[in-house]
Amino acid sequence: MPVGSSWEYDSQRMGMAASNSEILEIVEGLSAEQKQISPKYFYDERGSQLFDQITQLPEYYLTNTNFASCATTSKTLSRWLANRPA
Repeated sequence: MPVGSSWEYDSQRMGMAASNSEILEIVEGLSAEQKQISPKYFYDERGSQLFDQITQLPEYYLTNTNFASCATTSKTLSRWLANRPA
C-alpha cells in the first residue's frame, strides 16, 4: 500500500506508540488477500508474560502438539533426505 493512501495513520493522533514500520506491517497484513496480523500486536508486556506462562503449562495443548509434530516431521525429512539419490 503506497504511503499517502487512505491507510496512512497518524499514530500520535490515535494515541498509539506505534512506529511507521509497525503500522505499515499491520496495514499490509490486513490489505493482503488472506488477511493476517502478527500476534505481537495483541498483547502488552504483561499480556505477553502471561501468555508465555500459559504456554508452559502441561495443559497447553497447542505448544506440546506442535513440538511433537516438528520432532516427527524432522525425523521423517532427515530419513528421506539421507536415502535420496544424489
